[in-house]
Amino acid sequence: MDIDWLISRAKETGTALELNANPNRLDLSAEQLKKVVTSGVVIAVNTDAHRQEMMDHMKIGVATLNKAFVQKEQVMNTWTYEQFQQFTGHKRTLFE
Repeated sequence: MDIDWLISRAKETGTALELNANPNRLDLSAEQLKKVVTSGVVIAVNTDAHRQEMMDHMKIGVATLNKAFVQKEQVMNTWTYEQFQQFTGHKRTLFE
């Protein structure tokens, strides 16, 4: 994957990049996330859970974010509903 191109396109289009916290996937790596952080692109953490116990993958995602020195303001999962609406430009809502 060309991470520099992906970050560039995400920044250009106002798109968040996903950290898939499933330990079998772990897309994006801590090294890649460091590049995302410096670019100002927003990150969304996904557990890729298919069963309840897989929700524990969030701990892996958070550890990866910490390893890359990602600040909570850059992680969509920490936002209020109003912040989320502002990011999406009110084009979508959680309750449509």
